[in-house]
Amino acid sequence: MIWDKWIPKKYLVNSTVCGIEVVFTNTGYVLNYSLLKNQNKKLSIITSGQCESLAQLPKEIKKSKSPVVLNFVGKGVINKKASYNSKEELHSADFIHQHLPAVNADEFYFQVIPQENGSCFIGLLRKEQADTLIAEILSDKYEIADVILGSGVVIAINKLIEGYNQISSGSSKIELQNGYIENIVPVDENIEKEIMLGELAVKSNCINAFSAAFSYVTLQSLYINEGGGLVNHKIKHSEKSRLKAIKYFFIGLALIISLVNFLVFSNYFSKSNKLQSELDIYQDKYQQINELLSSYEKKKGLIEQTGLLEGNSLAKYSDKIASTLPAEVVLTDFYLNPPTKIENVEDTLTAYQRNTILIKGNCNSSMIINEWVNVLKSQNFIKDVNLEKFLFSNEGNQPNFEIKIITE
Repeated sequence: MIWDKWIPKKYLVNSTVCGIEVVFTNTGYVLNYSLLKNQNKKLSIITSGQCESLAQLPKEIKKSKSPVVLNFVGKGVINKKASYNSKEELHSADFIHQHLPAVNADEFYFQVIPQENGSCFIGLLRKEQADTLIAEILSDKYEIADVILGSGVVIAINKLIEGYNQISSGSSKIELQNGYIENIVPVDENIEKEIMLGELAVKSNCINAFSAAFSYVTLQSLYINEGGGLVNHKIKHSEKSRLKAIKYFFIGLALIISLVNFLVFSNYFSKSNKLQSELDIYQDKYQQINELLSSYEKKKGLIEQTGLLEGNSLAKYSDKIASTLPAEVVLTDFYLNPPTKIENVEDTLTAYQRNTILIKGNCNSSMIINEWVNVLKSQNFIKDVNLEKFLFSNEGNQPNFEIKIITE
């Protein structure tokens, strides 16, 4: 699978593992166990010992959710030493038949555990004997990471015991030569003592259990040729560990993406709040500016209509008109750019008559008014003069004439 290349093998093993040596006896079996923990590349033994049933195993094993590596030895387990010329030879089915010709492969599990010096150990166990105990272990909610047959499991620690000539593994005596296991001899007497493996002190009856767990944490594949299906437990555990690693990867990826999204969102949310605050401030100012502009435009129109912004001054024209005023005329009103009268219309802006002067007053003689109108028409700054109104009666001292002057 593609994940096999992407996921390092070290992420496919637990930090804690329990090696359990099952020693079959005439009356049943004895369990030797060793619970190891590998943390920060430092190996330690959490607990180790011996018991006579699965129920007596320490609670730490289940509590730590540690997988177990089983090692079957004792009554019914054949442990045979053999030699080989090449490792390709070990993969052949004829290799087992050559050394154990009377064995029916359908009734037995077998494994070949090689050493680099050309020797190997063949472990053999009847399927019925192994399956009964494996089923009991699985029903007790233990997860089996691997199953190793025979005392050849100590090959996993040959680098740690290369300084010894022989060691005791409880049910066997292991003889070594030049750093390799020369022979494994069963013993009747179980002598319990401690053996130093590096910085660790291991009880002799737990050597096989320790070796089984040690092969797991150091990612060793001890056996090459395997028959009967015991390896399926190792494959199943590896697949489960692989799925767990993939799950943690995607969970971690999701958390990273969520964290990045949170940081980006927080950043933009802060900027958005700041911009929204500024927008609210400037919105009010924008409305005020619009109101001022609207008011300015209205007032500007009124000012322009009055003619105050023009260069020609109506005040100067007013002085010239006043200089032509007859003595018989009395002025009552004098309007510069007078408002336009719009009848029957409400709520409209006032409009003014540009370049216009409206004069109202009293005079008893129409001839004088007519002469004054003619005088006004002769002025070069006046474009037109109209006598809008003249009344011969002057009741209530109201103006009896109106003259409208249009300037240039």
